Amino acid sequence: MRAAAGSARRAGRRAWLWLALGLALGGLLATQGLTLMRVTGGSMAPAYPDGALVLVVRPPLHALAFPRRGYVRLLPGYDTYLMGHRDAGFMATPEQWKRILPGGGILRPVIVRDGVAIGLWHQRRQGKRLSVRLEPFAAFDDDTRAAIDAELADVARFEGATVKLEEAGGDPQ
Repeated sequence: MRAAAGSARRAGRRAWLWLALGLALGGLLATQGLTLMRVTGGSMAPAYPDGALVLVVRPPLHALAFPRRGYVRLLPGYDTYLMGHRDAGFMATPEQWKRILPGGGILRPVIVRDGVAIGLWHQRRQGKRLSVRLEPFAAFDDDTRAAIDAELADVARFEGATVKLEEAGGDPQ
């Protein structure tokens, strides 16, 4: 009897989990103009865990706002994007990870382009001046450099400071 009750409890938890995931996914998709539906017996209804899931798209997929290519971000140290991956090989090579995560619990600030680490950045604040040093893993192309400059301008605006970019050999720490 006990095994059956345990099984029923697990099934109940699974149903609640799928319901919660379906509602969360439905809300996320709604922000992009998509609807999550279920198909049972040839009819469609709002999605629940007991049917096959189908995406109903409005507007057409090509009209959705997907991130543009060449998207560059300056992530702070210990950013959640950098943590918690079982395999983070999609983001950086093992050699790059040795620089990003040098040991002792340190997770350095990273420059990412389209979700892939392309270098490190360091900052030192002195009053209203922010000294920034870039440490690229490979040479930046002109578009990447322009995107980094735009990110630095946004950091300066947010911090209420002026940014001074130092050469890669300098040490703002």
